[in-house]
Amino acid sequence: MIAVTGASGYIGAHCVAHALKREHAVIAISTQAVVTATSRVSNALRWQQVGNYADIDVAEWTERFLGASTVIHAAARVHRRRAQGDDEAMLRDNMQLTARAARAAAAARVRRFVFLSSAAVYGDAGNDAPFDEHSALNPQSAYARSKFAAEAVLREIANESSMQIVILRPPVVYGVNAPGNLSRLARAVLRGVPLPFARVDNQRSIVAVDTVASCAVWSAEAAAVDQSVSVWLPCDRQPISTKSMIEALARGMRVAPKLISVPKPLLSLGLRTVGAKRLALQLLEDWRLDGSALSRAGFEAQVDSEIGLELLGRSYNQA
Repeated sequence: MIAVTGASGYIGAHCVAHALKREHAVIAISTQAVVTATSRVSNALRWQQVGNYADIDVAEWTERFLGASTVIHAAARVHRRRAQGDDEAMLRDNMQLTARAARAAAAARVRRFVFLSSAAVYGDAGNDAPFDEHSALNPQSAYARSKFAAEAVLREIANESSMQIVILRPPVVYGVNAPGNLSRLARAVLRGVPLPFARVDNQRSIVAVDTVASCAVWSAEAAAVDQSVSVWLPCDRQPISTKSMIEALARGMRVAPKLISVPKPLLSLGLRTVGAKRLALQLLEDWRLDGSALSRAGFEAQVDSEIGLELLGRSYNQA
């Protein structure tokens, strides 16, 4: 049996759906009272509504996890506009919540705890070589710092118990109805907004939401591993440029992308001038992950970014 926290969230709902597809019994823990569309009604599904995650103590988490062999912890506070108190809120909802859930899972004799972290822990700027599982971490945002802190706590818990910890660090996640900048970019393409990226040939790693969910369930199913903490980087097979992202989305939408040729240094200067340094890095610079260790371990669900984005583009024609 697999327990999924954050079961009504974007990634959590997909984890529930993939676990059911793989014929697992699922405990879906959510702040919502109804099963989402991505997690179909099933006799194998036990839905548990909770109140505020911050109010659930270790004892209650332990009771909810009883009978589960794996916990997929997808509950989290995600990106918000920069505001006072961001770090405190992120630490509360990402590090402290994760610590309580993991300690409870260990008390409930859960075999494996799969944590949805983020590749943001590597920082905003890319390396000459792709990041891998052993690359130095350099979290820059409140969100990334909270995930970094949560990973550190999980390593402590792994040392104190026999429970195996699996840490997944996905990059930007895309898919139908996904939140974030990629969906905003897709809507701009659909509306025919002129986009000044015709000369941007950067290389960035992204990942389809189904790949992340499939990797989480695969991590639950995988045979015992030697190390107490495993780190995996679910990502699409190859990185992709911002220009190619736009072109792939447009093909799926069956529209002609309105790409304008603007020198990258000028674009970068303009974005940084208006205080959008992080956005400039995301849209213009290289930022790559090496997910080959997953392939060598037997995980084969990675997709081609251009195909995945084209399929995403097609979904806008059906809306």
